[in-house]
Amino acid sequence: MSARKQRVRGSIEERGDGFRVHVYASTDPITGKPHYLRETHGSYDEAEKARTRLQNQVDERHTAVTSLRHKWSINGWTWQVMRSPLGTATRT
Repeated sequence: MSARKQRVRGSIEERGDGFRVHVYASTDPITGKPHYLRETHGSYDEAEKARTRLQNQVDERHTAVTSLRHKWSINGWTWQVMRSPLGTATRT
């Protein structure tokens, strides 16, 4: 029997004078696009530690499921409330 290979989740790429870490978090339910957590660090060792930390965040689901900006979500919510029958009845 062969040993099962563990797939590396996330990547580290060299960028100029640092290293960028990418870890897949989920698919954005609004846009359908993949959502990645990204960080940049000065050394490869720091980047490896960050990759492990980001992977743990994804495993514990401590990440946002959408990259939609907070301002846009509040504006959308306000627009829906204002056009709803309840919203027009309660406005003065």
